Amino acid sequence: MQFTAAEWRRYVEAAEQQSSNLGERYRRMRYEDMIENPEMILEPVCHTFKIGWHPDMTRFLKHGMGSLDRNAAGNYRRILTTEQILEFEQLAGDLLKRMGYLVEEPVKTCRQGTEA
Repeated sequence: MQFTAAEWRRYVEAAEQQSSNLGERYRRMRYEDMIENPEMILEPVCHTFKIGWHPDMTRFLKHGMGSLDRNAAGNYRRILTTEQILEFEQLAGDLLKRMGYLVEEPVKTCRQGTEA
Protein backbone atom coordinates (compact mmCIF):
# COMPACT_ATOMS: atom_id res chain seq x y z
CA MET A 1 0.00 0.00 0.00
CA GLN A 2 2.91 2.32 0.69
CA PHE A 3 4.09 2.08 -2.94
CA THR A 4 0.56 2.64 -4.27
CA ALA A 5 0.01 5.72 -2.11
CA ALA A 6 3.42 7.13 -3.06
CA GLU A 7 2.77 6.59 -6.77
CA TRP A 8 -0.70 8.14 -6.60
CA ARG A 9 0.73 11.12 -4.73
CA ARG A 10 3.56 11.48 -7.25
CA TYR A 11 1.20 11.53 -10.25
CA VAL A 12 -1.33 13.89 -8.69
CA GLU A 13 1.31 16.32 -7.44
CA ALA A 14 3.08 16.28 -10.83
CA ALA A 15 -0.18 17.17 -12.53
CA GLU A 16 -0.82 19.94 -10.01
CA GLN A 17 2.67 21.36 -10.60
CA GLN A 18 2.03 21.48 -14.33
CA SER A 19 -1.25 23.30 -13.82
CA SER A 20 0.51 26.66 -13.55
CA ASN A 21 2.14 26.09 -16.95
CA LEU A 22 -1.12 25.07 -18.57
CA GLY A 23 -3.31 27.83 -17.19
CA GLU A 24 -6.98 27.44 -18.07
CA ARG A 25 -6.18 24.38 -20.19
CA TYR A 26 -5.62 22.43 -16.98
CA ARG A 27 -8.72 20.72 -15.62
CA ARG A 28 -8.91 18.52 -12.57
CA MET A 29 -11.67 15.95 -13.02
CA ARG A 30 -12.80 13.45 -10.48
CA TYR A 31 -14.49 10.27 -11.63
CA GLU A 32 -17.14 10.74 -8.96
CA ASP A 33 -17.99 14.20 -10.32
CA MET A 34 -18.17 12.87 -13.87
CA ILE A 35 -20.67 10.23 -12.75
CA GLU A 36 -22.81 12.67 -10.79
CA ASN A 37 -22.87 15.51 -13.28
CA PRO A 38 -21.04 14.93 -16.57
CA GLU A 39 -22.38 18.19 -17.99
CA MET A 40 -20.65 20.13 -15.22
CA ILE A 41 -17.34 18.53 -16.19
CA LEU A 42 -17.62 18.39 -19.98
CA GLU A 43 -19.11 21.79 -20.72
CA PRO A 44 -16.10 23.76 -19.39
CA VAL A 45 -13.73 21.38 -21.20
CA CYS A 46 -15.52 22.06 -24.48
CA HIS A 47 -15.36 25.79 -23.82
CA THR A 48 -11.62 25.61 -23.07
CA PHE A 49 -10.87 23.82 -26.33
CA LYS A 50 -13.41 25.87 -28.31
CA ILE A 51 -15.56 22.85 -29.08
CA GLY A 52 -19.27 23.42 -29.44
CA TRP A 53 -21.14 22.01 -26.46
CA HIS A 54 -24.22 19.87 -26.90
CA PRO A 55 -26.01 17.92 -24.14
CA ASP A 56 -25.96 14.79 -26.32
CA MET A 57 -22.22 14.60 -25.67
CA THR A 58 -22.99 13.00 -22.34
CA ARG A 59 -25.08 10.23 -23.92
CA PHE A 60 -21.94 8.24 -24.72
CA LEU A 61 -20.83 8.49 -21.09
CA LYS A 62 -24.22 7.46 -19.79
CA HIS A 63 -25.16 4.75 -22.28
CA GLY A 64 -22.32 4.04 -24.73
CA MET A 65 -19.33 1.74 -24.76
CA GLY A 66 -17.47 4.24 -22.59
CA SER A 67 -20.30 4.50 -20.10
CA LEU A 68 -19.40 5.48 -16.59
CA ASP A 69 -19.97 2.80 -14.01
CA ARG A 70 -21.64 4.29 -10.93
CA ASN A 71 -20.60 1.20 -8.98
CA ALA A 72 -16.93 1.87 -9.67
CA ALA A 73 -16.93 5.05 -7.58
CA GLY A 74 -15.86 4.04 -4.10
CA ASN A 75 -15.18 0.49 -5.30
CA TYR A 76 -11.95 0.50 -3.32
CA ARG A 77 -14.05 0.27 -0.14
CA ARG A 78 -15.32 -3.13 -1.28
CA ILE A 79 -11.93 -4.35 -2.49
CA LEU A 80 -9.51 -3.13 0.17
CA THR A 81 -9.51 -4.05 3.83
CA THR A 82 -10.17 -1.41 6.45
CA GLU A 83 -6.50 -1.59 7.41
CA GLN A 84 -5.40 -0.97 3.82
CA ILE A 85 -7.73 2.01 3.47
CA LEU A 86 -6.48 3.51 6.74
CA GLU A 87 -2.87 2.96 5.68
CA PHE A 88 -3.44 4.67 2.31
CA GLU A 89 -5.23 7.54 4.02
CA GLN A 90 -2.45 7.88 6.57
CA LEU A 91 0.10 8.14 3.75
CA ALA A 92 -1.92 10.37 1.41
CA GLY A 93 -4.79 11.75 3.49
CA ASP A 94 -3.70 15.37 3.20
CA LEU A 95 -3.71 15.13 -0.58
CA LEU A 96 -6.97 13.18 -0.65
CA LYS A 97 -8.61 15.98 1.36
CA ARG A 98 -7.13 18.64 -0.93
CA MET A 99 -8.57 16.77 -3.91
CA GLY A 100 -12.02 16.75 -2.31
CA TYR A 101 -12.16 13.17 -1.09
CA LEU A 102 -13.59 12.11 2.24
CA VAL A 103 -10.95 10.76 4.58
CA GLU A 104 -11.97 8.60 7.48
CA GLU A 105 -10.52 9.84 10.71
CA PRO A 106 -9.18 7.05 12.92
CA VAL A 107 -11.45 6.31 15.84
CA LYS A 108 -9.81 7.35 19.08
CA THR A 109 -10.39 5.07 21.99
CA CYS A 110 -10.11 5.89 25.66
CA ARG A 111 -8.11 3.74 28.00
CA GLN A 112 -9.81 2.41 31.05
CA GLY A 113 -9.60 4.78 33.95
CA THR A 114 -9.19 7.92 31.79
CA GLU A 115 -11.81 10.49 30.93
CA ALA A 116 -13.01 11.00 27.41
